[in-house]
Amino acid sequence: MLKIRLPGFAAIICDADCGYFVELIEICTERDHREPELFALLHRAFGYLDANDPMARAVSHFETELARIAGVHDEKKLKADPAFALGNLFGRLPLSRTPLLKTLATETKNRNSSK
Repeated sequence: MLKIRLPGFAAIICDADCGYFVELIEICTERDHREPELFALLHRAFGYLDANDPMARAVSHFETELARIAGVHDEKKLKADPAFALGNLFGRLPLSRTPLLKTLATETKNRNSSK
């Protein structure tokens, strides 16, 4: 089990990030399907969140990597939004995405204004 150590509100946002990542993987895979590349992506994401503050850039990177693994996004060829490509491929994105991105944007704004 991976334990993420963040104080206060950052821990709640980190939990939301982790939850979104897991939800997205669940939408993109069949139940009990083992996919080492997805596990590695999730492990990297959790490791990043363990060492850094949660931010929208981490969500975007995760979505980009997942879309690349799914074969629907090639950054060199496409400028399209990888989340949009994943939503089209799998029929939806987790409902938690919009509130998560709003919270992350607010936190980033607050962090930048306090510097």
